Amino acid sequence: MDSTELLFKDITEAYGVSGFEEGIRNTIRRRLDGLVDEIVTDNIGSLIAVKKGSNPERKILFIAHMDECGFMVKSITPEGYLRFLPLGGWNPPVILGQRVTVLTKNGPVMGIVGAKPPHGMKEEERKKPVEIEDLWIDTGICIDAFNPAEELKIRPGDPIIPYGEFSPSANPKIFIARNWDNRSGCAVLLKIFEQLKDQIPACTVYGAFAVQEEVGLRGAATSAWVTEPDVGIALDVSQGHDTPTEKDNSDSKLGAGVSILIHDRTMIPHQKLRDTLIELADKNNIPYHFTFVQGGYDTGRVHLHKQGAPSCVLGIPSRYIHGFASMVHRDDIENAVQLASSFINYATPERIEELKQFE
Repeated sequence: MDSTELLFKDITEAYGVSGFEEGIRNTIRRRLDGLVDEIVTDNIGSLIAVKKGSNPERKILFIAHMDECGFMVKSITPEGYLRFLPLGGWNPPVILGQRVTVLTKNGPVMGIVGAKPPHGMKEEERKKPVEIEDLWIDTGICIDAFNPAEELKIRPGDPIIPYGEFSPSANPKIFIARNWDNRSGCAVLLKIFEQLKDQIPACTVYGAFAVQEEVGLRGAATSAWVTEPDVGIALDVSQGHDTPTEKDNSDSKLGAGVSILIHDRTMIPHQKLRDTLIELADKNNIPYHFTFVQGGYDTGRVHLHKQGAPSCVLGIPSRYIHGFASMVHRDDIENAVQLASSFINYATPERIEELKQFE
């Protein structure tokens, strides 16, 4: 593996479901060492890197949430099976039969998501949609341990991580991991700071690795208070529309370049900022396309902070988001890095101020 693939492996195999981001936070902090001038945290765990600019009064915030979708132990049956709650949005059928890791006080415990097998179902049961309430996690401890939950110190509130290792696919530029949403954005942000290591940008650059995006954009709200940005740009996945089930004609495909958001349910991107990113992509021959989503990004909170911060989203097309394995294309990550870096080079204090002006 080259250094980029090692980076991908490092950050995608680190634990960090919403509300339990310690593993990925420690990994990112280690990766940032020596790249930035300062690292701070907000009071709920978001990690914020600071690269000081020649003008500290003008601030650009890049935000990439570091949490991933997962689960939480809800209760434990007398036999030792675990009932669980979702952390983030899940389509229940993709959970069936999957392997998970329960993070307990005494260390990780492997388990399988169980459900009633079709052989024992009545016809009407087979037609019923799968509900998370009908599922459980089997760690194997229910077989011969008298009080297995107490023995392993499993307790309600423990986080549950989807199991999945980083791996290249048959295409050497397409990589598989359980949590490209949003470790791909984290990779972009880390690579931005690698490029800035020996530079002094015109404006101060903040990089927020935010917590709890999947459960309500919570780290974005607090990160905006810490950084007080003039401009906000989220780095996140966009939905790849290049699978057999997709019916629309979206250009959001793996290998199609960085996506530029035109609409989500939390924000209409700032027109001047969006157009500036488009012009920079055209000028620098960076492949890009437009995207829209039904969900929302961290900029949904950032752009409403105080008097408002012009905001937009740069996305990395991904297949099978919010599942146990997803895919991204290496070139799309590199193109997102290039466009974000082009904006940093473009962004003088005067241009940032101009973005915020309305005639």
